[in-house]
Amino acid sequence: MRDTGCGIAADHLDKVFDPFFTTKGIGEGSGLGLSTSLSIVRSHGGFIQVESALGVGTSLRVSLPASMAQPVPVPVPTMPRGAGECILVVEDDDALRRLLTVTLERAGYHVLVASNGAEGVARFAAHRGEIQLVITDLMMPVMDGIEAIRAIRAIDPAMRFVAVSGLATSAQRQNALREGASHFLAKPFTADLLLTAVGAAVLGAA
Repeated sequence: MRDTGCGIAADHLDKVFDPFFTTKGIGEGSGLGLSTSLSIVRSHGGFIQVESALGVGTSLRVSLPASMAQPVPVPVPTMPRGAGECILVVEDDDALRRLLTVTLERAGYHVLVASNGAEGVARFAAHRGEIQLVITDLMMPVMDGIEAIRAIRAIDPAMRFVAVSGLATSAQRQNALREGASHFLAKPFTADLLLTAVGAAVLGAA
């Protein structure tokens, strides 16, 4: 794959596959695209090479092992599906918020969204009787995920939470679990992990 764009600076080349690394502005990119692509390629025994020059463009070469053997069918696990349950997604990254929404809606859930903890608490208060699960990022502006969990639990002590983060410390993760999160997902995570955690949390709340 090759483009003729602006290219990548030499001091950024060794970081382009790092999760959440992006040179774009806030809200313009999650920094997860290349990281996720590399994870997928490596899971198949391959690798990615990148070459770039400023003002010339970037070239990405994906190499995968070849095999003459007949592929063995791998059973696809059945992921938990929703039955219209309402989930509140609190995430400040626009791209990831949209991705979470699409993934959950395709799996049969109804989704409400908020872009920070304060907005999430307000949305929860307005839809308290509908929401059965809250998925919240831990690191957000205005009000972080831990504070949002505490505020929502003050409104509904029985509410279930799935906490997600790519930057949280071990102590912050443990704090989220102590505050009431039933599951923690480290970014980047797959749709399978998300739906498994959501399914378990929703069943636990039933």
